[in-house]
Amino acid sequence: MLRGKEMLELFMTSVSLAVAAVPEGLPAVVTVSLALGVLRMSRRHALVRKLPAVETLGSTTVICTDKTGTLTVGEMTVRALYVSGKLYSVTGEGYGPGGKILFDGNKTDSIHAKPLLELATNLIGCNNANLKNENGIWNVIGDPTEGAMLSAGLKAGGNQEHINKEMPKQHEFPFDSDRKRSTVVRKMSDGKYRAFTNGAPGMLLQLCKSLYTSEGIRELTDQDREIILTENNHNG
Repeated sequence: MLRGKEMLELFMTSVSLAVAAVPEGLPAVVTVSLALGVLRMSRRHALVRKLPAVETLGSTTVICTDKTGTLTVGEMTVRALYVSGKLYSVTGEGYGPGGKILFDGNKTDSIHAKPLLELATNLIGCNNANLKNENGIWNVIGDPTEGAMLSAGLKAGGNQEHINKEMPKQHEFPFDSDRKRSTVVRKMSDGKYRAFTNGAPGMLLQLCKSLYTSEGIRELTDQDREIILTENNHNG
């Protein structure tokens, strides 16, 4: 301006300097560098979906992971059930319904049938997933967590087709971060309605007042809640 230049010329010069400050080859150099990082990771059997993740991973010091089956084979499988004060182990791989419910390493007998069936009915009744066999491989249609619960319910003696036919779904409350549970309301054959619920154990135990046992239904005590939470933390 002191030299008497026009404002338009000064503006164009400023824009030119701003553009020149960033090297034209910088985006290409960054992209190539990230691509090489992805290549090096792929050689170590690590799959990266997005290039910027490589840069983020380079500054990561701690990685916390869970659900081993999900990370290794992309499947979730229920391994243990705590029903009516008893801990059961679940056999079988993946989402397939093939497997057994074992108690102390042995096949369950008639004394375990009713409690397991009650659990199976809830696992299947509050569930939107379906299992499909394709070329001998069972896949889940829907949420993987619900698929794992559905598989466990079938192993425990539940019948998805029978439940959907005899107890048609009337309403559903999807899982959300506030309720920390999902609920499905179904109409029973006698005209009454029953709510099937699953969710975070701590939240559900705060809402429950009664406990189902092999001897019948009784009041849920604080000691019962502690025992259930302990079992969940130990076997979850």
